[in-house]
Formats: sequence, C-alpha cells, structure tokens
Amino acid sequence: MPEAMKSGVTLVSLLLFTLAGAIWGWHALTRPLPGSAEPPLCRDRTVTEGSRLHPDQVTVSVYNASERAGLAGSTLDALGEAGFGAGEHGNAPRGTQVERAQIWVDDVDGPAAALVRSYLGRGTPVREGPTLGPGVVVVLGAKFEGIGRGRPFVVVRADATVCSPTG
Repeated sequence: MPEAMKSGVTLVSLLLFTLAGAIWGWHALTRPLPGSAEPPLCRDRTVTEGSRLHPDQVTVSVYNASERAGLAGSTLDALGEAGFGAGEHGNAPRGTQVERAQIWVDDVDGPAAALVRSYLGRGTPVREGPTLGPGVVVVLGAKFEGIGRGRPFVVVRADATVCSPTG
C-alpha cells in the first residue's frame, strides 16, 4: 500500500474514532446524574378507619378552568399555607366547564376529598374525574372567590388510600 494511501486511511480512521468519542461524550454529559431524579410529589398510603386525616397528610393539585391568570397558583399557595402538600398547578384541559370549584378524585367518598372540600365550601361538587396531577385535584372556575377556614382534620370512616406528600 502506498504511503499516501496509508496516511489517508489513518486520518479517516482517526476522524471516525474522534467523532464516535464526541457522540459518546455528549450523551454521557447530557444524561441525568445518578440519584438526581425528582422524587414524586406524593406516595399512596393507607389510612385506617377511626384515624384522623390532617391537611399535611394530603397532596392537592389545582387547575384553572377560567380566564383569571394565576388563579391556580395562588390557590395552591393558600392551600399550602393551610397545611396541604403542594402538588401541581396549571390550566385545566381546554373546554372544561366549572362555575366555582370542583374536586376530581378516584374515591368521591374518601376522607381526602372531604377534607379538601371543607376548605372550598360544602356546596363544592366532588366527582370522579381525570387524574390531571397528583393527589386530590381541584378545578377552579371564574366565580371562585378563595379558600375558607376548613376543618383541622377529618375522621376516617373506612380504610382508604391517600396520596400523602413525600417531603
């Protein structure tokens, strides 16, 4: 093999190795660090009949079905100040119709829904709804005026599963 051809093959080989190393390095550099994954906002736990369920044992996510900017975030902040664990907040799915407030949960008779409802008002509907975020989902409409003074706890009437804050 002539000298010029050996030099060309060597240069092309080195270029391919350099390119492969750069690609591998980029992937290694942009991969999340081990153990740096965000912990979940809540974990399911069982509460037993006769026990008390307090706000700090319940995670709440709040979604805005109105045109009022910041409504979900400010309401989640207020619920957090009342002791609830903060889930997620944002806009409700397009087309969601809520006049004042609704609670969307899997267990409409569960203690978590009853506790959150005590802060939103007795007339707040509790219904099965899509899981938009972790914990009890609150969907707010244009006529929502804010949270009230709710109950400090509810007594659990039957064993139930509650999504409790992890932090």
